[in-house]
Amino acid sequence: MVSSGVSRGEQLTDVIKRYLVGAPTEVGSIDLASLRRRLDAAALLIEPALAARCIDAIALTKEKIGALGDCERFAAALLSGRTSLGNVDAMARGVLFETLVRSHVTRGVRAYRPPADARATLELAVELVRAESADHDDDPVRARCLAIGEEESPAWAEQLWGSFRDLVAGWPRFEEAWWPRTEEPAKVALGTGTVVLSGRFDIVLGGAPTGLPTIVVELKSGVPQPHYVDDQRFYALLATLRDDAAPAAVVTCSASDAGTELATDIVDVPLLSEAVERVESALDRLRRIVVGEPLAEQAGWRCAYCPDCDVCPSFVAPPVIA
Repeated sequence: MVSSGVSRGEQLTDVIKRYLVGAPTEVGSIDLASLRRRLDAAALLIEPALAARCIDAIALTKEKIGALGDCERFAAALLSGRTSLGNVDAMARGVLFETLVRSHVTRGVRAYRPPADARATLELAVELVRAESADHDDDPVRARCLAIGEEESPAWAEQLWGSFRDLVAGWPRFEEAWWPRTEEPAKVALGTGTVVLSGRFDIVLGGAPTGLPTIVVELKSGVPQPHYVDDQRFYALLATLRDDAAPAAVVTCSASDAGTELATDIVDVPLLSEAVERVESALDRLRRIVVGEPLAEQAGWRCAYCPDCDVCPSFVAPPVIA
């Protein structure tokens, strides 16, 4: 759907008015205990296989669940550390962008002036990433953020500045009463605790202490991709399980898709049930990988980053998704 040129910030403001400070949204009765039982049962099925291989615990992030759903061969390579999730430069641009926007959110509660030009924007983003680096040991993507050369920095600065300006145009002022926070971790143990669903929300508004519903906001520096929808719904499930209450909405803000509707999921029973099914399927595929069953292959965008592309009979050279 086209939104007549309404900026990302203006669309986010509208979502906040509707679902955070507006009238409560009826989502129906959500049987959280039933969702937990399903996930616990799926986790218990894999625990013997993990124990047999002396794996004490495994954390499943949205990236790993996505890989397991797309292709078992690629997922096995990812889980063993033989491949990355994508192009390092593209991911570094994303980290710089997301770090900068998160800072804008937290500073936006107070009087705050954003960077004035492209160079200042990149310099601020790099310093913010540097300040966070202690919490991300041996991360090649963050290392790339800190190693931008003098000759390439103007192009990086212009792209970051353009994405940042596009996203925060019309950006709402984040009121203290909304309790805006960034990089909020979420972990939910399943079964006996060996399997852990794990994530880190870019921006969270509201929640129990505020008396307001919860809204989770994910940030993306590139154009929307099909797998963003599944990631968004996994975060809806993760927030629901962690808080014992469903968020009102989960939103993905992509800077490079001005003119289209903001990707917004209103969290309800069908959405959560679908997200549970996807995790159940991922756990079954993980079990197959752990016990050494033949891996199911599926050609797709993951092929561009798979270390087995030279030997995989299902490989198809895809367009690379940045």
